[in-house]
Parts: sequence; C-alpha cells; structure tokens
Amino acid sequence: MLQFTRGCGVFTATTIDEWTPILALTFKWNFQSIKTLAVNHLSTIATAVDKIVLGRQYNIFEWLENAYTTLCWRDEALMIEKGMLLGVKDVIMIMAVCQGKNRSAFILDQ
Repeated sequence: MLQFTRGCGVFTATTIDEWTPILALTFKWNFQSIKTLAVNHLSTIATAVDKIVLGRQYNIFEWLENAYTTLCWRDEALMIEKGMLLGVKDVIMIMAVCQGKNRSAFILDQ
C-alpha cells in the first residue's frame, strides 16, 4: 500500500508493485517530473520482462532494446508466466532473434 508523507520529495515506494501505480497515474495525468522519478526508480529494480511490459504500456521506449537484448542473451529459458506477461508477439520476436533466424524481428515498433 502506498503511503504519503507530509514532506515534499519524500516517498516510501521501493518495489515494482509500489512504483507501477505511480507510473500509471503519471501517464494518465501527464505528470512528467513524477514520471521521470518513477522511471528512474523502476530502471534500477525492474527485470527485463517488467521493462518490456511497462515500457510498451507507458511509452518508455528507451527501456525496450536493452530489455529485449537481455532476454535474448541470457542462458535460462523464459518461464511460462513471464511469457504470458509479455504476450505472443513479444515472445515470438524474442525467440526469432535468439535463434538467429530473423535478425530484422528486433526492429521495435513504437
């Protein structure tokens, strides 16, 4: 649960689950400075899958290429639950790049 304090610039959000609703509100209401704050904090704690899902949902395109690359170069397979979060299009694109059969699949459509 989010907690608000009286101090300006003081926040208690520390997890992805706490920062995501903040990001959602900044996107909805176009609060650019708070969006920047949320993006900066999420950048350090979000996984590659989180960055793809949130990046696509909230137009944080600067996260996408690195997140896709991270998923393509890791040794472990993508778990079913993470693949379901990403969706079919992203999973197919990641697999095509990982298998080296379609390098052009890595073109990001914004």
